Amino acid sequence: VGGVLNGVFFTSATNGWAVSVSGNLIFTTNGGNTWKLKNLGLTSNFNKVFFASATHGWTVGTAGTIFATTDGGATWTAQTSGTANTLTHLYFTSTTQGWVVGVSGTILTTSDG
Repeated sequence: VGGVLNGVFFTSATNGWAVSVSGNLIFTTNGGNTWKLKNLGLTSNFNKVFFASATHGWTVGTAGTIFATTDGGATWTAQTSGTANTLTHLYFTSTTQGWVVGVSGTILTTSDG
């Protein structure tokens, strides 16, 4: 896969995602025995990945990068963050309510996923 892994999140005992500084998303469907690359064609770093459910997830990274999935990671869509700051962490309490934090005191929130 290349690059240092920055974050990992499992939605079940078998299904999980990890992100890297090389802009890679990797996933497993067998508890981590094997991993597959989900290439989004980016070179920006991904810092964290989080799923609020088995289907709804997000990843954040450099230059305000946010990608979301609503189909368990089959497709990922770029979202507008409104910042060019590096985003470092995220947490969602539901599939719609979440927070993202980053460098220089960046704090973002959403109520629509």
